[in-house]
Amino acid sequence: MDIGVYCPNMHHGIGLEAFLGRPFPPGLAISRETMMAVAELAEELGFNALWLGDHIIFPSHSQSPYPVVDRPEGTDIRSEEPVFDPLAVMGWLGGRTKRIRLALSVLVIPYRNPVVTAKFFASLDVLTEGRIIIGAGVGVMQRSEEHTSELQSLT
Repeated sequence: MDIGVYCPNMHHGIGLEAFLGRPFPPGLAISRETMMAVAELAEELGFNALWLGDHIIFPSHSQSPYPVVDRPEGTDIRSEEPVFDPLAVMGWLGGRTKRIRLALSVLVIPYRNPVVTAKFFASLDVLTEGRIIIGAGVGVMQRSEEHTSELQSLT
């Protein structure tokens, strides 16, 4: 059986202290130092894969209820924390690890150009000697008026 671990390239509510067995590095929980600490420890302990998530931006609130929790009013999101691009993180960690596979769950297909994305993953798979795993989907976050306003303010 293969077992992987989530590498925090964005906030997903996991307890990093519990996973690392010590406090996460100083500063934000989502940082280069934390991602590297998780990657090093996961490889050292023999985990099979590091899993990353994919989101471009988070609104401060989503109208979509979290699927596991009964919250019909929607979900508050920690949008002020960094959201590191998983493709960049996979490339960075691919050069810093030796054995562990680099996995993406789930690549949100509508965010990215399919030809450029395919070339990126094909190149990364060769450079990491076949250590890439990709899950793909269309995403689940429902658009809200607040989200639309936040996106418009960025353009």
